[in-house]
Amino acid sequence: MIDNQFENENGTDNDINEITFSQNSFYRNIPYGLNEKSYGEKRDIRKISAAVGISMIAVFLIMLFWARIALPVFSFFGVSNLEAVKILTDPYSMQAVQIVLSTLTFTLPFIITTLCIRGRVIKTVCIKKVKKGSFVPYYFIGIGFCAFANIAVEYAGRVFESFGVNYPDLSETEPRGLAGFILFTVSSAVVPALCEEFAVRGVIFGLLKKYGDTFALVTSSVLFGLMHGNFNQIPFALLVGLILGFVRIKTESLWVCIAIHFTNYFISVLMDYGKFYFSANILGIVYTLFCLVTMLAGIGFLLLRQKKDINALNLENVKTECTEKQKYTWYFTAPLTIISVLLFLGEAVYYFF
Repeated sequence: MIDNQFENENGTDNDINEITFSQNSFYRNIPYGLNEKSYGEKRDIRKISAAVGISMIAVFLIMLFWARIALPVFSFFGVSNLEAVKILTDPYSMQAVQIVLSTLTFTLPFIITTLCIRGRVIKTVCIKKVKKGSFVPYYFIGIGFCAFANIAVEYAGRVFESFGVNYPDLSETEPRGLAGFILFTVSSAVVPALCEEFAVRGVIFGLLKKYGDTFALVTSSVLFGLMHGNFNQIPFALLVGLILGFVRIKTESLWVCIAIHFTNYFISVLMDYGKFYFSANILGIVYTLFCLVTMLAGIGFLLLRQKKDINALNLENVKTECTEKQKYTWYFTAPLTIISVLLFLGEAVYYFF
């Protein structure tokens, strides 16, 4: 009995010593200026940054090399390179390819990211009913802000043109006829709205939200801007990303963001097809009126929300051990995020040459 008791007690002491040694080793590995909690936050932010960085790199590589992959695929099915190029340059085929590319590019990598980080895609993406009474006001607030961003970026584009930077006009790729209009709408408005919102305001924002609304809003907006890959669209996407993130916070759902995103793209589709039937002056007047009306509506709903709730514009920032500066530093200095940022910036700079 005594021997067994001694052995049990001795074994317990050894276990305690091992745990103490393990804890002491952990504390010795914590960088100077951080404690156990803040170091854990740093590691988690770095992990999220790495996972999202891989997804963004995947997006870049798919968009860059899809054509080179497409030709061997056609060849595998017995289609010659000449016939494959003819198919891929056909306006209808181009839109069909764009639908498939956008769907795969902005869903699969980010689904994998979510599964690796949290494991619950639906909860992270926040696909649930919009808060009662929130859809209409925040929809118009979002559309109004997008109209303002469109006007601001249009003037910025003129500045780039003065320096000789002219981005390619892809309007000639629009397929004609009703069927072409529907296909182009799906390709240019429906799929991007669904897939881009899923990736950015869904996965990226959802993973970062636990560190505060402001951090998730700013970081996801910056990444959304960079993903567009040219200096003509980056400022616009950044501004739109901010309002869409804000709407996502206030409605606690992705659906209003998708509706705003779709509307913004659909207006562009209507303007592209409108040039076949109306003069540039008429289209310019119609678009200007649309922007003015939506901006006034957005301001009106914003004032109403502010009158109804004094905290309508406030963001919820959770208490963390680390500072806001540390969050951004840890996220944007992660190696894979640096690589992804450089790739998209490199794509934007490429147009200068």
